[in-house]
Amino acid sequence: MKLRSMSPSGSCRKRKTTTAQENGTNTPNGKEGVEVLKQNQDEEIHCKIHPSKEFELFCSSPECMKPICVLCLTTIHKNHSFDVIDAAFGRHWKLIQSQVEIVKSIMNEADKKLESVNNQASTTENQKQAAAESVKAHFNQIREWITMRENELLESINTSMPAISNNLETPENLATLLSTTKHSIQKIES
Repeated sequence: MKLRSMSPSGSCRKRKTTTAQENGTNTPNGKEGVEVLKQNQDEEIHCKIHPSKEFELFCSSPECMKPICVLCLTTIHKNHSFDVIDAAFGRHWKLIQSQVEIVKSIMNEADKKLESVNNQASTTENQKQAAAESVKAHFNQIREWITMRENELLESINTSMPAISNNLETPENLATLLSTTKHSIQKIES
């Protein structure tokens, strides 16, 4: 398909554009690219300054980089670089696709790093839970030992104390104590 376009100097030139089917790629070129844009975008295809005119050109000056109509070319964009919109679309499409691939690569790396961080967080959480269980088990053992030792001591006290109190309260012991006390008093009186 042959298209006529104006060069930045204003002279006419012929440019051949190909479709994606002709060049064997999935990149839309030429009018096909413009049609893809029209079908896939809800954006305006008419100039905001000249509403009766459709965008036919692309101002490629660094300060603009936007679609323009023929009337804008002769006024606002008079000394700017431009190209037909379908050719510019093809170039920008390839640039966008390469940027998309870079973003996809960055996202894949970010996903891998996120997965690694999640795995580390999971491992850390598992280690934390294992440490907490270990501490609880050790303290339970200590509590059991303390309880056992307490019971042993109480049993020892209960076993030995009745013997002491029994020794003091028996009648024979009291009689001996009384007899000894009387005997001591008699010695003191004599």
